[in-house]
Amino acid sequence: MHYSREDLDRLNRELKKKGVLFGVVLALYIALSVYFVIARLQLLCTIVSLIVLPVYFFLFAVFLLPPIRYHRFLRDVFEARRHERELVFLRSEPDADVRDGVRFRPIIVLDEDGFEHRLYWDELKPLPPLEEGQKLKLTTFGQSIVALD
Repeated sequence: MHYSREDLDRLNRELKKKGVLFGVVLALYIALSVYFVIARLQLLCTIVSLIVLPVYFFLFAVFLLPPIRYHRFLRDVFEARRHERELVFLRSEPDADVRDGVRFRPIIVLDEDGFEHRLYWDELKPLPPLEEGQKLKLTTFGQSIVALD
């Protein structure tokens, strides 16, 4: 399996650091807003809110949401039911797809009945060199490849 508990632990540490930082910034904003309301500086409170809140939510969406989504995916990989299949590699597509907030590289494979399937390889993991027609023993979770033998 090309995922390990170390990947999940590393991501947990990253999420804790970022979560604490975002929590401190939010607490400072709330404390400042409360002070402005108590001091009856509503105009200043409104101006600060109109500037700080959009920036805060933009930074949250850019820096904290992707690791949260990737953490959810990794957690599901370790807890969900996996299937082993033998398939024939046809091609990998050059453009990445985003599924549930995680970037994947689509890989087209052929099953024993001659049907093509689109599976997804995690873009953060290096894709091994594969040749057209090569038989692959894959472990999948949904449409995501979690192990390649």
